[in-house]
Amino acid sequence: MRDYDAERPDPDSLLESVQKAALGQLRIFLGAAPGVGKTYAMLQAAHEAQAEGRDVVIGVAESHDRVETLRLCAGLEQLPLKTVHYAENQFQEFDLERALERAPEILLLDEMAHRNCPGSLHQRRYQDIQMLLDQGIEVWTAVNIQHLESLSDVIMTITGIRMKETVPDALFDRANDLVLIDLPPNALIQRLEQGKIYMPEQAQAALEGYFNSANLSALRELAIQQVAERADQDVIHLMREQGQLGPWPVRMRLLALLRGEAQDLALIRAARRMAERRQVPWEVVFVEDLHTSEQQRIEVSQAYRLAEQLGGQVQQLHGQDRVESFLSYARKVNASTLLIGREGSRWFKWRSTAYQLLDQAKGFELIFTADEAEPTEKKITKEVTRWWDYFHAFAAVVLATGLSFGLVGWLPLANMSLVYLSTVLWVGVKTGVKPALFAALVSFAAYNFFFTIPRFTFAMEHPEELLTVVFFFFVALMGGHLAAQLRHQLLALQRINDHARLLLDFNRSLAVSADKEALGEQARQGVMKMIGVRTGWVTRSQDGHLKFVMAADDSFDDDPRLIGALNWAFESCQPCGAGTPTLNALPWRCQPVMIEEKVAGVLLLEWSQKGGEQATESLLETLVHYTSQALERAQLSHSLEASRVAEETERLRSALLSSISHDLRTPLTAMIGSATTLMTMRQDLSEEDQNLLLSAVLSEGQRLNSYIQNLLDMTRLGHGGLKIERDWVAVDELLAAALRRVETSSSHLKLTCRIEPCLPLLHVHPALIEQALVNVLENAAKFSPEQGEVRVEARQEHGMIRIDVTDQGPGIPVEHRERVFDMFFTGEGNDRGPYGSGLGLAICHGMISAHFGKIEATSGPQGRGACIRLWLPVTELEESESADVNT
Repeated sequence: MRDYDAERPDPDSLLESVQKAALGQLRIFLGAAPGVGKTYAMLQAAHEAQAEGRDVVIGVAESHDRVETLRLCAGLEQLPLKTVHYAENQFQEFDLERALERAPEILLLDEMAHRNCPGSLHQRRYQDIQMLLDQGIEVWTAVNIQHLESLSDVIMTITGIRMKETVPDALFDRANDLVLIDLPPNALIQRLEQGKIYMPEQAQAALEGYFNSANLSALRELAIQQVAERADQDVIHLMREQGQLGPWPVRMRLLALLRGEAQDLALIRAARRMAERRQVPWEVVFVEDLHTSEQQRIEVSQAYRLAEQLGGQVQQLHGQDRVESFLSYARKVNASTLLIGREGSRWFKWRSTAYQLLDQAKGFELIFTADEAEPTEKKITKEVTRWWDYFHAFAAVVLATGLSFGLVGWLPLANMSLVYLSTVLWVGVKTGVKPALFAALVSFAAYNFFFTIPRFTFAMEHPEELLTVVFFFFVALMGGHLAAQLRHQLLALQRINDHARLLLDFNRSLAVSADKEALGEQARQGVMKMIGVRTGWVTRSQDGHLKFVMAADDSFDDDPRLIGALNWAFESCQPCGAGTPTLNALPWRCQPVMIEEKVAGVLLLEWSQKGGEQATESLLETLVHYTSQALERAQLSHSLEASRVAEETERLRSALLSSISHDLRTPLTAMIGSATTLMTMRQDLSEEDQNLLLSAVLSEGQRLNSYIQNLLDMTRLGHGGLKIERDWVAVDELLAAALRRVETSSSHLKLTCRIEPCLPLLHVHPALIEQALVNVLENAAKFSPEQGEVRVEARQEHGMIRIDVTDQGPGIPVEHRERVFDMFFTGEGNDRGPYGSGLGLAICHGMISAHFGKIEATSGPQGRGACIRLWLPVTELEESESADVNT
């Protein structure tokens, strides 16, 4: 879509080369099938590189116990493999961390399509290669052609086997070198029969299945084609990088030039037949210039659709000179053959495209096809003349003439022409080429008639005036033409800018939507705004029911044909309706939006007035692509969130089972043991011993009851079943009640309570806040040393009540101060280790948060011990409520 300049190196190619040089180099040894010698050739090349003084290390080399391959591995440094445990088995895998730490100059990593064992950093080996390349390490690897992702369906058709381990084409495109390791099918079958590839019992099965001559020949052809296409791309890239002019006779490529006429369809059919006979890639090109009409754009749109249906590529260029732009592009892509339709008779044959190509297309093979005129009325492809522009041009010259009459006597006659010249430039900028030329001609006549001597006649008395008038005429012609071209370029830039801005807005609108329904609505609104047609978004449920999302003022006709078209689009994953080969009699266009080879939804467009515009087709394709990417991003986000939730659920489940197995079994074991002792040895026990055993049963029962109550509280908090029944209560009453409940568990400690006077009342659920304080106090008591001190302080700060519970235990590490409020977090290795189940502080956090407060963990005074700090909001007391409280 841009004018190609063949006179200098291509900046994009230079930038691509610089970017590739900044990363690690990738060399791929490509084979048609196993056993052709990829690993052997890679190891031979490695020895040659080592002999040149390069640092070569083997990461993985699959020798398959072949003596020749093992012999080549000797003499090269090999990284030890990493042992990975999975499903009670041990597997040897490539050690990526060790390779990154070693950072050799060249790393050999065989079997690029290999699937890593679960538990490895990456699922696939090619992902390891990508990370190594990003770190600047050169990687040599080997792979068979059947593992290329884009050939998956082709391989399935040839061999009947669907390859699960595939490699993305993007990694092939990233390779700096693609080395073909070729072996004829007969030689490969002979190696197989000799047992050099598989064991004898496996070799016979392979010969009867995958390794038959037909399969191997087809795979060999695919490998050769892949390398040939890559070599062709490399040649084109080097030509652009060095600014070399083509064509270079490396690989044949056919280009067909369209004219925007009905005969273009015949030209495309001829190009398809010729490319099929020669087995070469082909492409159709149209160059849009200043004179391109709307009718030509419609013809080109139809030609593009036919070319795509026949398997060709399409390219649209913009330029002032159609022939020059076409030849420049042909040299850029290194085309060898140019196909042009023969033009009809012209008055000036030297201006025809054919004559210009014959004169300028040096080094190309030129082929002209005869017109296949259809017995239909000839379509008008010229621009419709806008008489209003000519009227503006004439009016502007009249105004310039009037202004010049006013300047007579003030300016010399030669300078008077500048007024007319300015008028011609203005007309060219405001209208176009033809009105500007018309203005130049009228200005020439007016200047001669009104101002040259003798005046009011076309005769001229002085010869120098004739020269002035002639020069003025030619300058006006060139100036008007240049001004019109400038206007055309400016309008084109404005269209491109508007198009880019609309696409940016469309992408931004999709980015702010997180779920599929919102994305569908945003896509519908964006398509309707940019294309300018009624648009709907249609989804289908599992039971086949269609759901329509339309604008509020749009009505949808329940047309059975449209329902059938929508269902066909969902099932076939192909567009249908207006502007497509399927059901094109419908006034609607059904455009499916794909996610992972499935239809996520269908854009429904009223296409009756848009089907013939190629720009609209391209824009719709772009919008559908962006919508598909946004839907894939939303689906990936949901999948990651679901994975995170599942992982968190599994972690909590494991922690809960671990906690239950310990915190329930321990008191139950003590209770059963004490009860069993009482039943079997009551007569032998003293009354004091019996009381001790009964006290142990009671204590462990209370402990078990507390644990179960904590579990119930967490369940209510997690499911929103905890009701907050607020009441006004004093802070000192809450603290006094909590301290009374922990007297037994804190009998070995010194409890100190300090409350700031005149604290306001709290509007809270008293029982819940009391329980939260009890949990914090019991937590502090567990970790305080014998005869230690637990201090409780309450004060008002920042409009909230702050309650600090400080102990003299070992404290909480900084990295655990937020996690101590997570469920089942016990902080092994610190002061939250062997005690409890990790639920007490989590319950406190839930209860305090339910009151719009917060709880945090800090260190005690002078960094000793831990401090659990509670913040509770202060609510203003209404007069009526104040009276009730006082009463």
